Amino acid sequence: MILNFSRIYFYSIIFFVLLAIFFIFIPLYLMYINMLPMKTYNESPAPDDFNMNYEKITAVSFDGFELKAWLIKGKDSAPAVIMVHGKGGNKSGLLHLARIVNSKGYHVLLPDLRGHGESGNALMTFGLDEAKDLETIYDSLKRRGNIDSSRVCVYAQSMGSAASVLAFVNKSEIRGFVIDSGFDSLDELIADVGSESYGLPHWLGKMSTWTYRVFTGHSASEVNPAELLSRSDKSVLLFHSKNDRVIPFRRALSLFEKIAGPKRLVQSEAGHTGAWGENPGEYEKKLLKFFDGCFSKEHFDPNSI
Repeated sequence: MILNFSRIYFYSIIFFVLLAIFFIFIPLYLMYINMLPMKTYNESPAPDDFNMNYEKITAVSFDGFELKAWLIKGKDSAPAVIMVHGKGGNKSGLLHLARIVNSKGYHVLLPDLRGHGESGNALMTFGLDEAKDLETIYDSLKRRGNIDSSRVCVYAQSMGSAASVLAFVNKSEIRGFVIDSGFDSLDELIADVGSESYGLPHWLGKMSTWTYRVFTGHSASEVNPAELLSRSDKSVLLFHSKNDRVIPFRRALSLFEKIAGPKRLVQSEAGHTGAWGENPGEYEKKLLKFFDGCFSKEHFDPNSI
């Protein structure tokens, strides 16, 4: 049989082109579409709708984007709670819960992360640049004389929890974190999302973490809340659903296992960030007891609530 080398050469080229598309362009595309800004502010309520006393805050990010936040005012000399939304949300989405927290007299800071709400249309980085944005907005809180800036707690959802841990874990005035639907490390999460959301083999999802470096210049392993909390004594209250299809429950278990300080994991059957909607009264009671406890002493044990 006479081999047709030109045909073999042609099909070999086609094979390697398709392989390149599969291993290079598809992971790049999937990463890019997940980093695109998600502006949802125009459909959302404002503090005026709740008759809340608030102030608008504007800051500029390290890379030149405008950042927006609301400061819901509490009692003079009261401590503050920073409440951070997740991917696809905005500060308005936490207003109902902020009102509950504010009713205790606490000041509440509600920032819009980059690419969300009223903040600038920058690509999302799943916690890396968002952490710097939170620090920038937080600086405006610390300068206020009517806020007890020596006592601050953080409530954060999903991607916002990663940004919050990166931004605040090493600040002495931060008494504790409430993390709703968070994750342990971004590189592990990327692998999970690739396999569970897009049907890629887990090993390929793991390999696709290099695409994060293409868009950010940083390794996905730098976004690692679990590693940071393993070296911290902060109190942490976790909420996570066993049926979460966005951030698998095993990511919460991995995070919980590594937390070194006082900690508690509250499981639910709801979906991603759905624990509050599943049982609002119980969720709010645990949340307020956690904040009250953390503000009364530095190392509050969440298992007591």
